[in-house]
Amino acid sequence: MIHRRFLCAVFALALVLTACSADSGETSTEPPKRLGTVRTADGSTVNRAAASALEDMASSMAQMATSISDLQSQVDILNSSIAELEKKQAETASSLADAEKRAESESDKSDSDSSSDSSSSSSSEEEKDEPKETDAPKVPDVSQKLTQAKRSNSDSQLWLQIPGTSINDVVVRGSNNTAYSKRDWMGNLVSEQRQENAVVLDFECAVGAGTAAVMPQNTVIYGVNFGTWLTAAERSGWGDFYQEHYNAQTGEMVYNTAAEEEKAAELVAACERLTLDDPNGAKFSQLLKFTDIDFARKTPYIYLTSSAEDLIYEVFAVSYTSSNVDPPYNLASYSDTYFMSLVEDMQEKSIYDYDVDVSHDDKILTLVTDTFRYAGRRDVYGARAKFIVMARLMQDDDTYHDGASLTANTAPAGPQFA
Repeated sequence: MIHRRFLCAVFALALVLTACSADSGETSTEPPKRLGTVRTADGSTVNRAAASALEDMASSMAQMATSISDLQSQVDILNSSIAELEKKQAETASSLADAEKRAESESDKSDSDSSSDSSSSSSSEEEKDEPKETDAPKVPDVSQKLTQAKRSNSDSQLWLQIPGTSINDVVVRGSNNTAYSKRDWMGNLVSEQRQENAVVLDFECAVGAGTAAVMPQNTVIYGVNFGTWLTAAERSGWGDFYQEHYNAQTGEMVYNTAAEEEKAAELVAACERLTLDDPNGAKFSQLLKFTDIDFARKTPYIYLTSSAEDLIYEVFAVSYTSSNVDPPYNLASYSDTYFMSLVEDMQEKSIYDYDVDVSHDDKILTLVTDTFRYAGRRDVYGARAKFIVMARLMQDDDTYHDGASLTANTAPAGPQFA
């Protein structure tokens, strides 16, 4: 565009110059007097200086035209390059947009996969938490231990094992429930400081040959909960006082004056206030491990071994209670209605809701120990609160699981105190 306009301007200027040359032509043969002239090809004359200037101007304008033409070519090349760049930019933008779409798609897919994996993981964890069916657990063989115990003491009846605890003891049965009070399983008097008290079967619970068919409807077993008794006795001063007044031959405390008896009562109360349940204590103290929900989940079964067979019981209640309850928890047998009332009462008191069905045809195991959870409070019979674990005897057609199905009971019924 610029090139064409410039050429037109040069052509117009040339026409003007030609016209000027024609107008300045002389017919006279006399040369100009002041300015030099030059004769043109057609015989006319023009001013020499003007002609030279015009030639120079025409040459300069021609060179300028050439430069402008070159510049125009460069501009065209530049415009072409710009167009190519813009095209490449558009292609790059399109590629980036496609890449972003693919990235978003991949991200959505990844999120979906992650969500799916998370869901699968959560589902897997739920499945992991849900007990799975399994074969009957293998009861550790203690038959020889039981046979030897029977030879040493004919009161030896059963052998009790609770997985995950140190409760792995012979169970003795006396003529009454005080026969083994402050005695070991051989009948030797012991102090509570030795923590060797026997694990005792309620005297009303005759096990006969020890087969599932002849086991009592309710097999009740007692054990001592030492808690942190030794530490509490030392801190309260009861330990030294106990040693001074304990008669090892009779197993009784001996007080010479009323003041000594009153002091004993004060020290006992102080000791109880300092005593707590210790699930890692000796013997039946470890029954309190069932207060840990993870332990309870991992421990669905309790084992009793008789001379005839291994008996497996499935836990269905873990409860705090008192002695003054109806129905009592420590009877060997019940009517069907009374038995189911007992089961329901213990389930209401249970700190867990077990997914275990118990019917009036079932036989149960009741493990009993004291608890110091209620700071020495006593029921109407003067007894401390009790901690009880109840389990039902497994039958031949029952299904076993690798854990207990349970949930925490948010409002279990508590013990009744005086």
